[in-house]
Amino acid sequence: EYDSVVEFDVSAKAGYRINAIKGCKGTEFTGGANNNTNQGYSTGAIQQDECKVTAEFSKKEYTVTIQDDTGGTAQLLNEGLITHGTKAKVEINLEPGYSFTGFAGSCGSLALKAGSTNNYQTVNGITGNCQISVSYALNPVNIDQVQTGNGFADVHWTKPDNHNLSISICHADHEISAGDCRDGINGVTLISATSSPKEVRLANGFTYRFALVTSDKRSGKKAAGSIVEAYMPNYYKVSGIIRGDKGGDIKTSEGELIDNNG
Repeated sequence: EYDSVVEFDVSAKAGYRINAIKGCKGTEFTGGANNNTNQGYSTGAIQQDECKVTAEFSKKEYTVTIQDDTGGTAQLLNEGLITHGTKAKVEINLEPGYSFTGFAGSCGSLALKAGSTNNYQTVNGITGNCQISVSYALNPVNIDQVQTGNGFADVHWTKPDNHNLSISICHADHEISAGDCRDGINGVTLISATSSPKEVRLANGFTYRFALVTSDKRSGKKAAGSIVEAYMPNYYKVSGIIRGDKGGDIKTSEGELIDNNG
């Protein structure tokens, strides 16, 4: 009808937003925010045979944030905002001495991309602002060898190439677990060690249990390696005495130490 005004209700589908509504001399609506999914529109007074009302839509866009942990770096490979239904892609790079343990957060589960060792993507498309949390575990360092002598044990290991990690030697003369060493409980002794091998002074005649404790100086994360047993044998002093006429020599070193088990 001439000079009449027509009203419209404009609705966007799930995952879309209204960008603009215009035409027929109505008040132009300009949207853009993700919550612009429903909007009313009124034309001006209709004074021509035909006019068009046009609505423009676009997919919503979301922010995905990464929350990293000590032990590696995670990078979002998508550039800028992520459009509705697009999968988020994440690249993981580990520090020496660490392993990747998993994802958490509100973006849903992630899976390793086929043919890759460190590129992941969300199983489902992103449908809102969300966060991906990444976690890493400190790898235990195991003892390579324990060599025992008179009152000492030399502990050998291969240190990870990471200046943020420190090593301690855990030992005790009774049964212990790796967890006891990591937590410093059950009567264990912890000795700081900067290089391998490390000499530990101990009493002879006992069986000792050893393990290495790795600690991250930044976060305090700790890991303990496998328990290794080593016996500290008793040693005895042997000397030679010549009785009667001196007709020969006893070729033993004064003060030589002999293993009582040998």
